[in-house]
Amino acid sequence: MLVIGFLSFGSPESNAVRLTGLRRGLNESGYVEGRNFGLEYRGWAGDQADLPGMAAELVHIPATVIVTSGVSATLAAKTATTSIPIVFNVGTDPVRFGLVARTYLKIGS
Repeated sequence: MLVIGFLSFGSPESNAVRLTGLRRGLNESGYVEGRNFGLEYRGWAGDQADLPGMAAELVHIPATVIVTSGVSATLAAKTATTSIPIVFNVGTDPVRFGLVARTYLKIGS
C-alpha cells in the first residue's frame, strides 16, 4: 500500500481544503484511502523547530511520497530525504528558497 505523508502548518481541520482536494484527485485516479493508500498527517502548530522531526517521522515510516504546504515544511522535507519525492505548494519562488534548481513553464500542448 502507498503511504502519502502530509506535512504542513496546523491541524488536519485547518488543512481540510487541501486534504479534500488531495483525496479527490487520488480517488479520480483510482486510489482509495484505506484500500491502496494510507495518509500520514503531520502538522505543526507554531513551533517550526518541530518540523524536522515530523519530516523525519514521515521518512522513517517510510512514506512513498511527501506532500507539503509552505516553504518551511518543504525545506524540512527536503532536508529529511533525498530519495522520497516531495510534492509541494508554496506561494513564492521555489528557486529563491532552494527548493528546486530551476523551474520550467510549458505553455500550450
